[in-house]
Amino acid sequence: GPAPHLAEFIVSSENKEYCAIAGHLLYKTNLITYAPGAKNYGAIPEGTCSISKEAFRLIPSPFEKLYIPCSLSEIKPQYVRGGWFYNAEVSPDNVDFKAIDGSIYSSDEKALVRAKISKDGFVVPEGTETICEGALYDVHGDVTIPETVKNIEDAHGFGRNVKRMITPKGSFAEWHVTD
Repeated sequence: GPAPHLAEFIVSSENKEYCAIAGHLLYKTNLITYAPGAKNYGAIPEGTCSISKEAFRLIPSPFEKLYIPCSLSEIKPQYVRGGWFYNAEVSPDNVDFKAIDGSIYSSDEKALVRAKISKDGFVVPEGTETICEGALYDVHGDVTIPETVKNIEDAHGFGRNVKRMITPKGSFAEWHVTD
Protein backbone atom coordinates (compact mmCIF):
# COMPACT_ATOMS: atom_id res chain seq x y z
CA GLY A 1 0.00 0.00 0.00
CA PRO A 2 0.98 3.67 0.18
CA ALA A 3 4.22 4.53 1.94
CA PRO A 4 3.91 8.27 2.72
CA HIS A 5 7.00 8.08 4.94
CA LEU A 6 9.14 7.31 1.87
CA ALA A 7 10.49 10.71 0.82
CA GLU A 8 12.82 9.73 -2.00
CA PHE A 9 14.90 7.02 -3.60
CA ILE A 10 18.69 7.36 -3.58
CA VAL A 11 20.81 5.22 -5.90
CA SER A 12 24.59 4.98 -5.98
CA SER A 13 26.15 6.78 -8.95
CA GLU A 14 28.08 3.56 -9.68
CA ASN A 15 24.84 1.65 -10.34
CA LYS A 16 24.65 1.06 -14.12
CA GLU A 17 21.02 -0.18 -14.21
CA TYR A 18 19.06 1.98 -11.76
CA CYS A 19 19.09 5.69 -11.01
CA ALA A 20 17.08 8.24 -9.08
CA ILE A 21 15.80 11.44 -10.69
CA ALA A 22 14.08 13.98 -8.43
CA GLY A 23 13.82 11.22 -5.79
CA HIS A 24 11.98 8.73 -8.02
CA LEU A 25 13.33 5.27 -8.90
CA LEU A 26 14.12 4.56 -12.55
CA TYR A 27 15.52 1.53 -14.38
CA LYS A 28 17.55 3.16 -17.14
CA THR A 29 14.89 5.58 -18.46
CA ASN A 30 11.78 3.69 -17.22
CA LEU A 31 10.02 5.18 -14.18
CA ILE A 32 9.69 2.21 -11.80
CA THR A 33 8.30 3.84 -8.65
CA TYR A 34 7.19 7.39 -7.97
CA ALA A 35 8.18 8.31 -4.39
CA PRO A 36 5.09 9.66 -2.62
CA GLY A 37 6.98 12.19 -0.50
CA ALA A 38 9.42 13.30 -3.19
CA LYS A 39 9.98 16.85 -4.33
CA ASN A 40 8.30 17.79 -7.63
CA TYR A 41 5.19 15.86 -6.59
CA GLY A 42 3.02 15.39 -9.67
CA ALA A 43 5.77 15.80 -12.25
CA ILE A 44 7.35 12.90 -14.12
CA PRO A 45 11.05 13.78 -14.23
CA GLU A 46 12.54 15.02 -17.52
CA GLY A 47 14.64 12.22 -19.04
CA THR A 48 12.01 9.57 -18.28
CA CYS A 49 11.08 7.71 -21.48
CA SER A 50 8.49 5.23 -20.15
CA ILE A 51 6.31 4.59 -17.11
CA SER A 52 6.05 1.07 -15.66
CA LYS A 53 2.71 -0.50 -14.79
CA GLU A 54 3.35 -0.06 -11.06
CA ALA A 55 4.90 3.43 -11.18
CA PHE A 56 2.22 5.13 -9.07
CA ARG A 57 1.35 2.32 -6.64
CA LEU A 58 2.86 4.16 -3.63
CA ILE A 59 1.23 7.55 -4.07
CA PRO A 60 -1.20 8.22 -1.19
CA SER A 61 -3.75 10.03 -3.38
CA PRO A 62 -4.18 10.96 -7.05
CA PHE A 63 -2.29 13.94 -8.46
CA GLU A 64 -4.32 17.14 -8.83
CA LYS A 65 -2.20 17.72 -11.94
CA LEU A 66 0.37 15.37 -13.46
CA TYR A 67 3.01 16.89 -15.71
CA ILE A 68 4.29 14.74 -18.61
CA PRO A 69 7.77 15.82 -19.86
CA CYS A 70 8.85 16.00 -23.50
CA SER A 71 11.06 12.87 -23.04
CA LEU A 72 8.13 10.52 -22.24
CA SER A 73 7.31 8.28 -25.20
CA GLU A 74 5.59 5.24 -23.61
CA ILE A 75 2.86 4.88 -21.02
CA LYS A 76 2.16 1.25 -20.10
CA PRO A 77 -1.41 0.38 -19.03
CA GLN A 78 -1.97 0.89 -15.32
CA TYR A 79 -4.60 -0.65 -13.09
CA VAL A 80 -3.97 1.25 -9.87
CA ARG A 81 -6.86 1.41 -7.42
CA GLY A 82 -7.66 4.89 -6.24
CA GLY A 83 -6.79 6.64 -9.47
CA TRP A 84 -3.83 8.34 -11.05
CA PHE A 85 -4.58 12.02 -11.84
CA TYR A 86 -7.41 14.56 -12.01
CA ASN A 87 -5.71 16.56 -14.76
CA ALA A 88 -2.74 15.90 -17.00
CA GLU A 89 -0.50 18.49 -18.60
CA VAL A 90 1.86 17.43 -21.39
CA SER A 91 4.97 19.37 -22.40
CA PRO A 92 4.30 21.15 -25.70
CA ASP A 93 7.60 19.64 -26.92
CA ASN A 94 6.40 16.03 -26.41
CA VAL A 95 6.03 14.43 -29.87
CA ASP A 96 4.07 11.35 -28.67
CA PHE A 97 1.36 12.70 -26.34
CA LYS A 98 -0.88 15.69 -25.80
CA ALA A 99 -3.38 16.63 -23.10
CA ILE A 100 -6.96 17.48 -24.02
CA ASP A 101 -9.31 18.56 -21.22
CA GLY A 102 -6.93 17.00 -18.68
CA SER A 103 -6.76 13.53 -20.28
CA ILE A 104 -3.81 12.05 -22.21
CA TYR A 105 -4.09 11.35 -25.96
CA SER A 106 -1.66 10.42 -28.70
CA SER A 107 -0.17 13.52 -30.35
CA ASP A 108 -2.36 12.99 -33.45
CA GLU A 109 -5.41 12.86 -31.12
CA LYS A 110 -6.50 9.49 -32.59
CA ALA A 111 -5.86 7.42 -29.45
CA LEU A 112 -7.15 7.95 -25.90
CA VAL A 113 -4.17 6.85 -23.79
CA ARG A 114 -5.46 7.63 -20.28
CA ALA A 115 -8.64 9.40 -19.19
CA LYS A 116 -8.49 11.61 -16.13
CA ILE A 117 -10.32 10.53 -12.98
CA SER A 118 -14.01 11.21 -13.47
CA LYS A 119 -16.94 10.57 -11.14
CA ASP A 120 -19.45 11.70 -13.79
CA GLY A 121 -18.60 9.45 -16.72
CA PHE A 122 -16.56 10.30 -19.80
CA VAL A 123 -17.29 11.24 -23.40
CA VAL A 124 -14.65 9.93 -25.81
CA PRO A 125 -14.16 12.76 -28.34
CA GLU A 126 -15.33 12.44 -31.93
CA GLY A 127 -12.30 11.58 -34.11
CA THR A 128 -10.79 9.19 -31.55
CA GLU A 129 -10.05 5.87 -33.30
CA THR A 130 -8.42 3.83 -30.50
CA ILE A 131 -9.14 3.45 -26.81
CA CYS A 132 -5.87 2.17 -25.34
CA GLU A 133 -5.76 -0.62 -22.77
CA GLY A 134 -6.46 0.73 -19.29
CA ALA A 135 -7.46 4.18 -20.63
CA LEU A 136 -10.86 4.23 -18.89
CA TYR A 137 -9.80 2.59 -15.63
CA ASP A 138 -10.36 5.72 -13.52
CA VAL A 139 -13.75 6.61 -15.01
CA HIS A 140 -16.89 6.18 -12.87
CA GLY A 141 -20.27 6.28 -14.59
CA ASP A 142 -21.31 6.14 -18.23
CA VAL A 143 -18.84 6.20 -21.12
CA THR A 144 -19.97 7.54 -24.50
CA ILE A 145 -18.01 6.17 -27.47
CA PRO A 146 -18.24 7.81 -30.93
CA GLU A 147 -18.60 6.00 -34.24
CA THR A 148 -15.00 6.93 -35.16
CA VAL A 149 -13.63 4.38 -32.62
CA LYS A 150 -12.45 1.27 -34.51
CA ASN A 151 -10.06 -0.26 -31.97
CA ILE A 152 -10.64 -0.97 -28.28
CA GLU A 153 -7.74 -2.52 -26.34
CA ASP A 154 -9.44 -3.73 -23.17
CA ALA A 155 -7.67 -6.92 -22.07
CA HIS A 156 -8.42 -6.03 -18.42
CA GLY A 157 -11.85 -4.54 -19.10
CA PHE A 158 -12.70 -0.89 -18.69
CA GLY A 159 -12.54 -0.96 -14.91
CA ARG A 160 -15.14 -1.85 -12.33
CA ASN A 161 -16.57 1.64 -12.21
CA VAL A 162 -17.86 2.05 -15.77
CA LYS A 163 -21.63 1.68 -15.49
CA ARG A 164 -22.76 1.75 -19.14
CA MET A 165 -21.17 2.08 -22.57
CA ILE A 166 -23.18 4.36 -24.81
CA THR A 167 -22.42 3.56 -28.44
CA PRO A 168 -23.92 4.46 -31.84
CA LYS A 169 -26.18 1.75 -33.31
CA GLY A 170 -24.29 -0.51 -35.72
CA SER A 171 -20.88 0.89 -34.73
CA PHE A 172 -17.71 -1.07 -34.01
CA ALA A 173 -17.96 0.06 -30.38
CA GLU A 174 -21.51 -1.37 -30.07
CA TRP A 175 -20.35 -4.68 -31.55
CA HIS A 176 -17.26 -4.77 -29.29
CA VAL A 177 -19.20 -3.98 -26.10
CA THR A 178 -21.96 -6.53 -26.75
CA ASP A 179 -19.63 -9.27 -28.05
